[in-house]
Amino acid sequence: MGKRGPKPLPAPKWGEQFCEALRVTGSVSAAAKSVNRCRRSVYKWADKSARFARNMEDAWESVRDELEGSAMRRAIHGWNEPIYFRGEKVGDRRVFSPGLTIFMLKCHRPQKYNVQHETAKSATAMEHARSIRETLASIESAMAGDLDLPERTDADGGELG
Repeated sequence: MGKRGPKPLPAPKWGEQFCEALRVTGSVSAAAKSVNRCRRSVYKWADKSARFARNMEDAWESVRDELEGSAMRRAIHGWNEPIYFRGEKVGDRRVFSPGLTIFMLKCHRPQKYNVQHETAKSATAMEHARSIRETLASIESAMAGDLDLPERTDADGGELG
């Protein structure tokens, strides 16, 4: 008969309570404190007990799901911020974050919103440098007035100057 390895440790008695606190707080330190343990003790248990490590990872997955759901809600629906006038609240306004919206789109639809043109994927560093030089040259030319740009007009067709 072959040698048997050490018996796997069961999850600690406080493991379930810790994992529930981790789901609620999203913080190992706060969850550890709730079961009268320190962070280091929790991580040592996770190294020793595969069951506890799995339970802890499940708790983290719940935290990540909640975080993602919260970010998605804020990206889609925004949030209210109070409006104050002379120290008194006079109303609320709905605020949206374009950056958060773009981030969520890039995460959930990377094929569509992580814009990478095929030419950029295969371009060498020299091709990028040449493209940058050409762009800078056209900007310098425009700034020097070498380009025939259309006259700027206002909505009624009058010149803006």
